[in-house]
Amino acid sequence: MIGFTGMVQALLDATLRELRQRGETDIRIYSTGGTAAFISPRLNPSPHYVPDLTLRGLAAAFRLNHA
Repeated sequence: MIGFTGMVQALLDATLRELRQRGETDIRIYSTGGTAAFISPRLNPSPHYVPDLTLRGLAAAFRLNHA
């Protein structure tokens, strides 16, 4: 758990750094997936955890393509 959380934190740090260098100011971070509930509270900044984000996206894509 420690190693995986550290890996995710490193990716988050690098992504946030790049977005800020591009001038982004309103950066929103979301997490989803099997271990996200355990990892999210350990990250800084802590992402907003949405357990079914992937399913919501798939449902929205289906609705757009079958309307």
